[in-house]
Amino acid sequence: MKLSHYILLLVGLAYGVNGLVMLFAPHFWYLTVPGIVEMGDYHRHLIRDVGLIYLIMGGGFLAVVSMGREHHSAREIALFACLWPSFHGVYHMVIFFDRGMPLDTIALTNFLLIQIPAWFSLWAAWSLPRHKSGV
Repeated sequence: MKLSHYILLLVGLAYGVNGLVMLFAPHFWYLTVPGIVEMGDYHRHLIRDVGLIYLIMGGGFLAVVSMGREHHSAREIALFACLWPSFHGVYHMVIFFDRGMPLDTIALTNFLLIQIPAWFSLWAAWSLPRHKSGV
C-alpha cells in the first residue's frame, strides 16, 4: 500500500468513528471534543446531520482503500469524498480569521481535527492514478 492509501484508511476510519459518535452520542461528542462548547450551543439535530456526512465521506475513503488504487473509479470516488471536508476546512479557516487568529483550543482542534485530515486526504485522493476513459 502506498502512503496515499494509508492516509485514506486513517482518515476514513477517523471520520467513520467520529460520525458514529456524532450520530449515536451527540451530547457526549459535544462535551468531549475540545473547543466545541466554546463555539456555540448544543444542537443535537445539527450534530447528527454532520455525523451522517462524516460517515458518508469516511465510507468513501474506506471504499477506495478496499477497491484498491488501480480501480478505474478510485480517484473519482476519493475526490468526491474530499468535497465536504475541503469546504469544511475552508469554512473553519474563515472562522479562524474572523475570531482574530487566536492560538487557542479552538484553533488547535481546527488544525488537528479539520485541516490536517481534509488537506492530507485531498492530496492522497489527487495522487491516485488517473484512468483514461474507454470512449
